[in-house]
Amino acid sequence: MPKAPIPVGYSKVVVQGTYGGTSWANVLYFDTHTSDPGFPNDAMAAAKLAARTLYADLAPHNMSDQWTTTTFKVTYRADSSSTYTVTLADAIAGADADTGEDAQVCYLINWVSGDARRGGKPRTYIPGVENSAMLDRARLNTTFQGNYNTAINSWLAAFPFTSSSGHATALVEMSFVNAKADRVTPVAIPIVSGHVNPVVATQRRRVDRERS
Repeated sequence: MPKAPIPVGYSKVVVQGTYGGTSWANVLYFDTHTSDPGFPNDAMAAAKLAARTLYADLAPHNMSDQWTTTTFKVTYRADSSSTYTVTLADAIAGADADTGEDAQVCYLINWVSGDARRGGKPRTYIPGVENSAMLDRARLNTTFQGNYNTAINSWLAAFPFTSSSGHATALVEMSFVNAKADRVTPVAIPIVSGHVNPVVATQRRRVDRERS
């Protein structure tokens, strides 16, 4: 079954990109209540600005020069019967020329919210891990961790991100399931902090097929 639609006043941003010959995607949710619901483009612009700023802040911190974002797809629910979507091309590129880890190796951001439930906590997996960020084959060095964590929490402290009458006031955890049952209406829980996991994570990556 498809997930229930996001609540009114919230936005979903699908960030897509490439790393070498592979593609990746992250999903972020934002509280984008607007002072004037008649202008959904402003709410979507604020959500896109918030998401874009996160990756622009993280890219200088040991992101491979083979890593880049490609598009930001924003979906905003203005009211019970109106949902708007826009896809915007935007390339944010890493700049570190050091040898990178394999595509399935990821920086893992653990987000902290007020969600008291066990399991299913919000996480973001970002490929493009550089050898220079590694202490050994499994762990990140402490200098890198400090730089990355500073960027994450400085970004959170910069909310709200505003575009005209649209306001991205918070990054949120969007809960679609509770006690193994689908919620009729998803619940948004504000995220208050985040940190990169000291141990790198792995995740499957799609390999773009070459066509002659």
